[in-house]
Amino acid sequence: MKPEDKFGNEIYSKIYKDLCEYGARLKQAGYQESRNKPNLFYYEKTPGIMFFMDMRGTQQVKIWEDTRPLFYWNIDLTMPDWGKRRLLKQERERLMSHQVPLRISFYAGMGSGFAEVDNSKVSEPFGGPDGYCRTCGEDLSSNDMFCSEDCEKDQHPNRFCESCNDRLEWDQLIRHHISYYPEEIVNVCRSCHRKIHLEDSFHPELTPPQEDIDRFYE
Repeated sequence: MKPEDKFGNEIYSKIYKDLCEYGARLKQAGYQESRNKPNLFYYEKTPGIMFFMDMRGTQQVKIWEDTRPLFYWNIDLTMPDWGKRRLLKQERERLMSHQVPLRISFYAGMGSGFAEVDNSKVSEPFGGPDGYCRTCGEDLSSNDMFCSEDCEKDQHPNRFCESCNDRLEWDQLIRHHISYYPEEIVNVCRSCHRKIHLEDSFHPELTPPQEDIDRFYE
């Protein structure tokens, strides 16, 4: 390693000591330092999949302002997005197990490439779907977030009508009071909302007591 950033500016000894510690941990994790670009580490997981941990700083973020290595990647463009995200999340967890912090470029969340790698475009690299159901963890191997409607309801109950359980489109969603004291609101579709107010026998548990209605609107 070298006590200089990528622009030839000196890195102070205390900062450089921290970077050297990260470098040692990266080597334990299987990373190698570039011969031509000191302080840049890389790890080839398989042919076509390369991870980088860059401690040279950027024009926007100097290395002494944030010593965490900049994490970016070069992944086969033919791989589906969920597969790329799965790899990135797994590598992040692996680095964390070696006590190596990381940061990603601001542009990563916008699906743009990084300074060193142009074909690393992955929108929401850590937040998007990674091929696993977000509720039960089933391997879907797709960009879907849930394996079933039940799993989606478990995570996002407000996306479904409280009465008929149909998925709610934004223009069909009605926020309906089932209690005023204390206030309690559920989401229902327009059709069910109309029935709740016009038909006494239609889901009476979703209708607040008449005295509460009178009190609220008096």
